[in-house]
Amino acid sequence: MDSRKLALLWPQLADNKKAEDIVILDVRSVLGDGLFRHCCGTSEPHLRAIVDEITDKLRDEHHLRPKSVDGTLRNRVDRPDYLT
Repeated sequence: MDSRKLALLWPQLADNKKAEDIVILDVRSVLGDGLFRHCCGTSEPHLRAIVDEITDKLRDEHHLRPKSVDGTLRNRVDRPDYLT
């Protein structure tokens, strides 16, 4: 899946679980690769549901797995990194 398709799909998946403040930033001109994806949740269970929705759907329907995951839900950051 190319980065444009992923950029269009990721917010839909996050929105399936009512994520808030969904943002996609094109950082290729600064970092040379990819897109920065961000969204917020209202609680740890809400954040876990958002992350699970995104990772499960991308894995099951598009055969994509994150290359790495930064942070933890305790500090309200959990960023699966899908390099495209």
